[in-house]
Amino acid sequence: MTERLLGLGFEDVIEPVPSGRFDEVAADAIGITAGRVDWTAFPWPGHDDAWSPWVVETGRDYVAEAIAAAGGRRVSILVDVMAERWIQREPAIAGVDALGERSLEFASVSALDAAVGDAIVGLVAEVAARYRPHAVALTELFLDRWTFGDDDLARYLAFTGASDWPRRWSGAIDDEHPSIGAWRSDAVTRLVRRCADAARARAAQLHVEVRAQWDGPTTADGQDYAALLGEADRLVVWGYFALAGRDPAALEALARDAPAGSTVSVGLWGGVTPTTLRRALEAAGRGGAASIEVVPMSLMTDELWRTLRVAWNPPR
Repeated sequence: MTERLLGLGFEDVIEPVPSGRFDEVAADAIGITAGRVDWTAFPWPGHDDAWSPWVVETGRDYVAEAIAAAGGRRVSILVDVMAERWIQREPAIAGVDALGERSLEFASVSALDAAVGDAIVGLVAEVAARYRPHAVALTELFLDRWTFGDDDLARYLAFTGASDWPRRWSGAIDDEHPSIGAWRSDAVTRLVRRCADAARARAAQLHVEVRAQWDGPTTADGQDYAALLGEADRLVVWGYFALAGRDPAALEALARDAPAGSTVSVGLWGGVTPTTLRRALEAAGRGGAASIEVVPMSLMTDELWRTLRVAWNPPR
């Protein structure tokens, strides 16, 4: 039986949660965004500087309110690993690309190995203990560009035993070299292992959101599916077909090829219509997805809600 999951983004959590819609579409589970280590939707004790402006102004625990609105459904809490406000305060933690540009949102591998990673693990532990969800899920945990600072070079050299970044004939860094993907995957997997330990210590599973591998397996962005599943309990595959310029029918193969037990997340970004949503849901179902998520609720229109109700309400 395929699980039916609705995903609430940060913008959904700080607005009145449409709990009546959950019954309308016969949702089984709700994913709720808790925020980032520098931007939380709840008052995180001892981390006042991380509270979002809405929490600072009201003191409300928007995550707890969303859980109450879920009405006893199975809940997963989403933790975003980006660190935009932290980077604004401490630019040195930012990742650097192969051309020397610093990221405004993503921390370096070195920072993920140190303070930023420690904070992510701490946030996972906090939401697992505070809310007792079925699972904590990590999102945006990929390394596809911002991994070429001097501090990251030292880690790459230690991992590979090389004496420099791999280079193209021009002397530019070969950012597509397999050794870089292997090193990135090791870094991501180590952080996932720490987060999984923190979640399980508080009786929660650890899920990881991953990019769709539309054209076959790759580790270039640090998301080695097999390695991640050696640590995490489930992968949530971004089936964002509209953003990827794919036909909704592509979700059938994506679901079929995903690791057993994966969630296929149907993203509404990119101009999804009632027709393409229906086709995407049908394709993911044909592919045997164990769980299908529709996200985010902020992009749901009345027409899309009707489409989802019809798709999810037939007798099981």
